[in-house]
Amino acid sequence: APWLYLGENVTFAHFYEMTIVDTAKKALGIDLTINPIGAQVKFDSLGSYTWVANYEFDTTGVTFDYVIKARAKHGDTLVTRSSQFALARAREDWMASSADGDFKVIGKRGAVTYDKPFAIVDSLLFPVGGRDGGLYRMGHPLVMFKKAVMVSLPVDPSRHPDDQAIHRKGRSSVWEELPSITKGDQILAWTDEMGYFKRGKKMLIVPEETSIGNNYPNPFNSQTRFRFDVGIMGGPDQRINVAVYNLLGQRVKTLHNGPIGIGQHELAWHGLNDRGVPVSSGIYVLRMVGDSSISQTKKMMLMK
Repeated sequence: APWLYLGENVTFAHFYEMTIVDTAKKALGIDLTINPIGAQVKFDSLGSYTWVANYEFDTTGVTFDYVIKARAKHGDTLVTRSSQFALARAREDWMASSADGDFKVIGKRGAVTYDKPFAIVDSLLFPVGGRDGGLYRMGHPLVMFKKAVMVSLPVDPSRHPDDQAIHRKGRSSVWEELPSITKGDQILAWTDEMGYFKRGKKMLIVPEETSIGNNYPNPFNSQTRFRFDVGIMGGPDQRINVAVYNLLGQRVKTLHNGPIGIGQHELAWHGLNDRGVPVSSGIYVLRMVGDSSISQTKKMMLMK
């Protein structure tokens, strides 16, 4: 049967290269109609049972069906494939999905510098040698978002939901696990790159919400440690400030201030202030402030 590869141009967003290969090696010619616009695409022969064409799509937000007719000596073969053409908007929130609705992407204002059209295709539109287990391709693997977007895939019902994560093959050309969580029947993850996406085994510990834990030991003498979570629902580019204050509300020591990745983290305080001078015994407050108005505190006692 003939298969169609839809290749996206990294520079000219509206232009796509279409390659059709007749794996049965019986077709004498190829016709392709793009619905719902009824466009007839003219193909040139690239070699034995291989045809190529370039086509400009000027419409977004539409599911296109590619009806391939392989003309052979003993009868014709019809094959239909589909893709979704979406539009990432620069000045407003946006969302898109694959033609079958299983792969979804949600972008916030500012995710792209300018309005950018892109296609979402499933593995039936990948080249045979490039599928590598991927389920969907969003845009071109060399394209990055200015701000990360959230993608989702349905869970595989044959495996435990919490053992699944979204994996991406983008600019690095290797599969990597994205920090993911499962909510209901959907796996959610953030990505700052377009590329290929699939379900895979979950190896990373990914908290849902941002929070701070109790320090240990408490009371302490020379050192205390504490863990804190940076949750996936707060976004991938969170800035976190963790600092120690005295009971008068005066900052004693800043332990972290700036961006930090999603996951579990650990910090230590050695009873010193920002100048490296030991502080006196007493009760101190550990405070974490983050994006989305996150603010949590824990009390700890220093005893010398």
